[in-house]
Amino acid sequence: MNGSSIPKLNSSGINIRKDLVVRYAKMMAEVGNYANEGAKIMIDNGWLENPPQSLDREELRKK
Repeated sequence: MNGSSIPKLNSSGINIRKDLVVRYAKMMAEVGNYANEGAKIMIDNGWLENPPQSLDREELRKK
């Protein structure tokens, strides 16, 4: 049997204990909020670089 016929499930998809699924979902939301706050702090202190920007096509056309 090859692996392509096996459905891909995340950890909440294979867990039958509903209480763990709810806790896992809440924890994921908390981690997301924590990461967001960390990114804001890094931006405020200048520790996070800007994401790559697209080139200014008008400026390139002038050259």
